[in-house]
Amino acid sequence: MVTTAAETARDLPELTSEGLEAALVGAAAMEAASKARFLALLGEFMARQGWEASGCVSAVQWLSWRCGLGPTVASEHIRVATALRELPAISAALA
Repeated sequence: MVTTAAETARDLPELTSEGLEAALVGAAAMEAASKARFLALLGEFMARQGWEASGCVSAVQWLSWRCGLGPTVASEHIRVATALRELPAISAALA
């Protein structure tokens, strides 16, 4: 079951401090796993030069356009995603 932001906001006052802590730690773990997946997908997309088919002049432009990232953040994500393809142990630890 997917929890919406509105449902989450309504539930917050009912959580105990321990429940809030557990939810926060769980959300952080999900965010880290999601970021690892995003970087793996981006690394593969970069290896395939998938952004070229869109007519964008660069991968940074494509990532900014399609994923809503600013150019600096997009550039850093590309740098990390590309590097992780050469670092399987770090990539696995991140996941």
